[in-house]
Amino acid sequence: PVVVATALPGASNPRLGLVATGAVGGIAAHFANTVGDTQEDRQTGVRGLPQRIGPIASTLVAAGMVAVAGVLLVVAVGATPFTITALVVDLVVAAAMPVVIRRSRARHAGFGLVIVAVAALVLAVVVSGGSRLVG
Repeated sequence: PVVVATALPGASNPRLGLVATGAVGGIAAHFANTVGDTQEDRQTGVRGLPQRIGPIASTLVAAGMVAVAGVLLVVAVGATPFTITALVVDLVVAAAMPVVIRRSRARHAGFGLVIVAVAALVLAVVVSGGSRLVG
């Protein structure tokens, strides 16, 4: 949101809630992405926060952050049909993430779900109108 907002005529600042939404989405992606790499990270000595709390807790953090990102979007942009739809998508993804990660054979299934959730958020902002990007 920062790059897009500052590129607009007049170099407007983005809504802080959208910056927070993006940051929380990034946190969700980071935690979800580590779940599939647990063995490799252990072998190579990677010891970041997601590795320290383990794959189950990292899955729950990622799911929680996806839900928080959806709520932050609605708070930042307002309740439009698009933002509410994105929030619902995020809540469904958050609820499904632990089950999908546990049952999936794909190493990075959780990361894929976060991408879907974040894509819904981005689409909601774009469709709701660029004027909602700045405040």
